[in-house]
Amino acid sequence: MTEAEKRLTAKVLRLASDVFANHGCNDFDLAAVVPDVEERRAIMRRYGEQNSGGEDFDPERGYRIGDDFVLMTAMANLLDPRGAA
Repeated sequence: MTEAEKRLTAKVLRLASDVFANHGCNDFDLAAVVPDVEERRAIMRRYGEQNSGGEDFDPERGYRIGDDFVLMTAMANLLDPRGAA
């Protein structure tokens, strides 16, 4: 992906995240896409560091299910860290 494509994808993910956050059910089966528990923890550790300085990250949690909007924001931040709010 080019840098412009990354910025665009991140922007679209952030917009979708805002919309999805207002839905009643936000469950996403993260384990179906990322079966390895350590890889799921690494994803959520990085997001936690970006979002709360790591305070919300639980290293014992398996992160089988995640909130769809949280995952969208996490991936957007990886693609374009400058756009993280």
